[in-house]
Amino acid sequence: MKVISLSLLLTLAACGSTETAVPEVDAAQAEKSKDQKHAEENATAKAPELPQDQYGAKFTLANSELVTVLLADPKPHVGKTVRVSGEVTTVCQKAGCWLVLRGDEGDTLRVTMKEHGFAVAKDIAGRTAHVEGDVIEHAVDPETVAHFKSETEANGDVPEEGKTHVYEIVASAVQVLPAQG
Repeated sequence: MKVISLSLLLTLAACGSTETAVPEVDAAQAEKSKDQKHAEENATAKAPELPQDQYGAKFTLANSELVTVLLADPKPHVGKTVRVSGEVTTVCQKAGCWLVLRGDEGDTLRVTMKEHGFAVAKDIAGRTAHVEGDVIEHAVDPETVAHFKSETEANGDVPEEGKTHVYEIVASAVQVLPAQG
């Protein structure tokens, strides 16, 4: 009689409970389910958002110098990471995968996005940008000049035109400042 009463009591208690019984699973299955749930949570989690008009990675260098300073003597900077600022004069109109910065003296420097890993907005000409990346030096060929011209608006800058070699920044981070006025 005690066994029946105890069974009845347990059955009634289980019916009134809001929890449902979970079938037993072996430890390997439980771990797999836990891993799947974690993977799903990570897949749906948002990547940390960068400030508006920030492209690529976060900056690692605190200070920025004018692109004019870099272009005054670029050779010592080749192979090094720098952070420069200047006015954006031209942007790739096909994909936003490169831009041209102009310094105070009218000198210009092409900036390409590292491994085409990100792109900038195509409508940022006239705005100031901070760019961080590696300085490279390379030879210029006519096909490259023609390629850049094909992605440039009518009056856009093509720093490579008429030169045999140029300096360039392969950017890992770009921040475009708000338009003035």
